[in-house]
Amino acid sequence: ANYLYLRGQQFLTGAHQTQGLLNFRMASLIGQNLLWMHHNLAYYYIQHKEFGNAIVECQKMMELNPKSAQAYNLQGVAYSHLGQQDQALQSLKEALELQSDYSEAQNNYDKLSKKLPRVN
Repeated sequence: ANYLYLRGQQFLTGAHQTQGLLNFRMASLIGQNLLWMHHNLAYYYIQHKEFGNAIVECQKMMELNPKSAQAYNLQGVAYSHLGQQDQALQSLKEALELQSDYSEAQNNYDKLSKKLPRVN
């Protein structure tokens, strides 16, 4: 699983993204405990506008590490792209509760908050 993960890393950052994705999926089947593999898959899916798949990968990250601020941040981004703003804000809040100095999550939360209509 580690070998496939490393090969996936190499391919995903190069010109052979399909091969990288395949290696990550195979590694996922072999070693379900590779948190960063799921992180990279979630990131890949967000970049390729496959937001439902990204959320699934984030949930796998949370199963492996319920205190993964990165999982909640990526999940918030995916929910936001799906137009599910309440879920997005909740995920981003959770990321910040887990890691208060997580600037990427804070930036995502601030951007999303500015887009939402204000309630008086």
